[in-house]
Amino acid sequence: DTMKSHARNALQLAKLISGKKGFTVSHPNLPEHKQSDIVNAMAPEGAVTLFYLTVPDGMTGEEFMQKVKDAGGDKVGLGSSFGHRKTWLSNYGMDNRTVRIAAGSESEKEFQTILTVFERL
Repeated sequence: DTMKSHARNALQLAKLISGKKGFTVSHPNLPEHKQSDIVNAMAPEGAVTLFYLTVPDGMTGEEFMQKVKDAGGDKVGLGSSFGHRKTWLSNYGMDNRTVRIAAGSESEKEFQTILTVFERL
């Protein structure tokens, strides 16, 4: 199911980024979210298809997005879209350190490439 793939990918990516120094991630399945117990009981494989992050001090959202795009090439989109096969990043209309990530519906195997891109940043 496409929505399950989006949600699974979003949760995997949120977990990966939340473990990186200086990043703050807002995703309802993560333990730091005040309703994570309820969310994980209802949707343990991921409740949402997009989430937000704040980049570390000294970096802007645009710089972060460009690094991801440079590393991921055509596998990553830049823009305020969601519901696509590939993962998209946007900071349109937000402060300069916030980035919205709309996880794509890539297969688990295909999404490993996206996780590797973010792992290396």
